[in-house]
Amino acid sequence: MALEINYEPPPTGRLFMLSNAKMRVLMGPVGSGKSVTCCFEIIRRASEQQPDTRGKRRSRWAVVRETARQLQDTTIKTFLDWFPPGECGDFMRTTKTYFFRMGDVEAEIMFRALDDADDVANLNSLELTGAWFNECRDIHPDIVDAMSKRIGRFPSKKDGGPTWHGMWGDTNPPTMDTWWYYQMEGLDPKDGVSPNDNGWDVFKQPSGRSPYAENIDNLPEGYYDTQGRSEEYIRVYIDGEYGLSSAGMPVYKYFRPDYHMAKERLRCFLNGVRPVVVGMDLGLTPAAVLGQQDPRGRALILGEAVSFDMGVQRFVRTMLKPLL
Repeated sequence: MALEINYEPPPTGRLFMLSNAKMRVLMGPVGSGKSVTCCFEIIRRASEQQPDTRGKRRSRWAVVRETARQLQDTTIKTFLDWFPPGECGDFMRTTKTYFFRMGDVEAEIMFRALDDADDVANLNSLELTGAWFNECRDIHPDIVDAMSKRIGRFPSKKDGGPTWHGMWGDTNPPTMDTWWYYQMEGLDPKDGVSPNDNGWDVFKQPSGRSPYAENIDNLPEGYYDTQGRSEEYIRVYIDGEYGLSSAGMPVYKYFRPDYHMAKERLRCFLNGVRPVVVGMDLGLTPAAVLGQQDPRGRALILGEAVSFDMGVQRFVRTMLKPLL
């Protein structure tokens, strides 16, 4: 018996799927059905591809997540749950590639973990129809730029070319001082103020606490309960609003000068039991800190040396050795 899959996208997801923009983003709270909508967007676009001379609708897609663990634990599991291997095609676990086959539709779907800009090289040989960035706020801008040059290249021109090509992403709201925020709001990332006509279409789902909240029927009761949640968590993951900028915030939120900074010069214990440790950061701006653990187990920073535009040998000779 043929497999029958019924899917009704949420209202915002429907508008997202109707857009033909070359870059789209579906943003909303956690649990709002974004990933499932994007899974079906691959199959929908693949089904719209014009048949080739053999009568097959062929396409090739990349699905990108930041890390391999996230890709395996969430993205791939969601896709396989809706399109089970054996009934909809074959999934090669070693290469993380799904060969989708139903009727005259043949789609090759490649799941890839791209952690940072160094992974751009992994894209250079791909010939794709389109790409989906899952939880796109975590994807490096260089990867998005590189991917934009790999789409629209399958099928090749001699085989009729792609009927449609493009990229899209789904995400919980990014922080307001990030590249993704500027692009999604049509602002120039260089200054965060000037208009940026990038041609993106952005679709924002309503708050999980709104009477118009989406995908509620598929969530357990009390899913969007705010009890015990921080204001920032509620803002981003429940209300689906951009996170507040972290500019000017301390790296260590619990740092207290009166507690963590000595009121007098620290004494070095020269008893041969607790060594003085030198921690170094090398490069064109070498730096070093000198530290020691005291009898109470605390880490004491006794001194530091910082340089600019200086080789490590000169740094050691002129700054670190005199400090030691």
